[in-house]
Amino acid sequence: EITDEWEASIQQAEEAAEGGEGGEGEEGAVAMDNLEVGPVVQDLPRTPREYVSETAEDSAAAVDRFKVENSRSLVAIQVSRARRHFGAPVKFTDAPGGQDATLTVRPQKDPNFSQTQERMELDRGIQAVHKVVTSATQTTWWRPVNAAIQYRPEDFCHTEVQGRYEEVDGLAEFLTGVSTAVEEALQQNETVDIFKPEFANLGDEDATGFGSKNHSNIKEVRNFHDVAYTKGKRVEAVQWIPQEHNYLACSTVDNISFYDRVEHMGKATISHVLLWSWNESLAPHAILLSPWEVTAFKFWPWDRHFLIGGLSSGQLAIWKLSDYELGVSVGQKNARGATQADDDRKGHHQPEIRERMLSTIDDSHKRPVMALEWLPAKLEIAQRKGRTTEANPEDGPVKFLVSTAGDGQMLIWDVKSAIDNLTESDVPFKPLHKVQLQRQDSGTEMGCCQLLYAPAAPEQAEKPKEEGAKKQKKEERVHSCFWASTEEGELIFGDWAAKGEEDRKPEVIKRMSTVSKTFRPMLSLEKSPIFGDILLGVTDWSFFLWREGVEQHLFQSCYASAYFTCGCWSPTRPGVIFLGRLDGQLEVWDFLDQSHKPSFSHQVASGALTCLQFLKQEKRGHSEQRLAIGDEQGHLHVLVMPANLVKEQGKEKPYMLDFFDREERRVAYFAERRTRLEGLREEIEKHAQEADAAAPAEEGDDAALADMESQAMKAAEEAYQKLERQFREELGLTDN
Repeated sequence: EITDEWEASIQQAEEAAEGGEGGEGEEGAVAMDNLEVGPVVQDLPRTPREYVSETAEDSAAAVDRFKVENSRSLVAIQVSRARRHFGAPVKFTDAPGGQDATLTVRPQKDPNFSQTQERMELDRGIQAVHKVVTSATQTTWWRPVNAAIQYRPEDFCHTEVQGRYEEVDGLAEFLTGVSTAVEEALQQNETVDIFKPEFANLGDEDATGFGSKNHSNIKEVRNFHDVAYTKGKRVEAVQWIPQEHNYLACSTVDNISFYDRVEHMGKATISHVLLWSWNESLAPHAILLSPWEVTAFKFWPWDRHFLIGGLSSGQLAIWKLSDYELGVSVGQKNARGATQADDDRKGHHQPEIRERMLSTIDDSHKRPVMALEWLPAKLEIAQRKGRTTEANPEDGPVKFLVSTAGDGQMLIWDVKSAIDNLTESDVPFKPLHKVQLQRQDSGTEMGCCQLLYAPAAPEQAEKPKEEGAKKQKKEERVHSCFWASTEEGELIFGDWAAKGEEDRKPEVIKRMSTVSKTFRPMLSLEKSPIFGDILLGVTDWSFFLWREGVEQHLFQSCYASAYFTCGCWSPTRPGVIFLGRLDGQLEVWDFLDQSHKPSFSHQVASGALTCLQFLKQEKRGHSEQRLAIGDEQGHLHVLVMPANLVKEQGKEKPYMLDFFDREERRVAYFAERRTRLEGLREEIEKHAQEADAAAPAEEGDDAALADMESQAMKAAEEAYQKLERQFREELGLTDN
């Protein structure tokens, strides 16, 4: 409206400016001058009016199109119940209060339908039709009903009790008579195990048979593993704590590849030796800290509170443990077998022990320590040239420890002197004697990975020329001999106190066996606990048996389906050998049963087994034979051996001795036969050369040569007939 008024005023002013004559023209000009430019806005009250929408009808028609109207009549349903159910008594209980209170409604039990009944799912298709069928079903309502009855004593017992008071004395007499027998029966049930097998008390020969393998029954009783200290690591070595059967220790190393290990070479890290208790399988009860990975360790036989470990840097470390840190011999053990230290440590942090002494790195090995071996307590080793004598008492403390590594050095350490000077920080820990093993053909270093002390090997000592020096020479040489295995799988026998001549170096290595050479390190080298002269050597694909004084091996096993990783002898049975494999199986070889293949295998873990260690039966009261096994996944398994693998079967020791003697005779026969054939071959070659050089023209020479060949064939036939007769006599096949 304001705009319209403004436009109308402008139009009137223009008409006045263009208007008539005289004064009217002047008045129109004045009106144009006084006319304001632009509209004038005035603040006036707004008058409310009715809203008129131009699209109201279209919107209502669009909404009507989306409406769904019923084309059928509605169905009326009435739900009712019988009159007799009205006013039924109902029992209410108090529900738990609170805002978060919930009430669980459980379904009613119907015996007609079992909860374990299988229900079959069916796929069906249906089609809607106009026909409607009305049906009804009737079900049984199983609901619990609370009911109560009331009785009076006169109803059933008032009349019967009247005449039975005189039977009380008879009942008391009966109970008095049978009380003793009932008490004995109850005590017998308390003391006798009714679930024990009936044939458990029979002898092993009667129950399991001779060399039987049908019932191995190897059981795993413990599996030690810790998420913080063993995850992603490999158990490298394991040892049982001396004089205890519920405590053991293991060292862990990083489970990484060779290339990753080369990248981290030379970098100091924190490694651990874990002490485990039988009552704590998920966490170690003590932790030994080391600046380098512990590749081998042993407890001091004289005092178990000292532990000596070989490190990956080539050094030796000494830890001192207290009774509380060991967790043993502190107070009396309770009914569960746990000590007071175990009960006090639960819920607390495990103690961490640092090494007390570390050998000087310049005087130690250049490569990781691979093996440690204690020398007998009676030995005394001179610092100059390592001469060994029996100068100490046999029941005295063990003084010397021998270590070897891949650098080809054998170091002899005086551990007792180091422990005595443990508090003196200015006394260095150095080896007493060093021996460098070298190959005689090339002069290169011979890296060693296993080591055994040979306390007596008189056949290896050289005979002196003078009679007076014979006893001294034999004594020095016998007590300084050792067996070792190289990184290429060879077995060597040497003497660390060997003397050299004026123009020659000392010949430390006296003998070498290359039959086990696999260009890979020998995994295990152990001496039989029953036969002191029998050695076991385990390589990747097979194991070998040697005898001291015999140049060739006595036995070689067949190739295994998986790589061997470790092995050991049975501590009680002379003919049983345990071997760990790469696939986590434990092979058991029983030579009384068969020698061409293992008797049976037992699955221990999913990864490779790394080490085996039996518990020494120092206490007669402990009858279980336990085997500790470490794997590459950081688990430490403890297995209990069954009776047929623990107790010696019949005359097992004489049979195994005959087996070794027979194999030794076989080796000697083949050696003699080989020598004879080589001599015969040389003789034939010599005659052939003489015949070619002389070039005989007469036929008599040909006849003489043919006669010589026929005589050689006749001699070979006679030797064969003699061997056949001897074989038949040994087997009892001779004709009477």
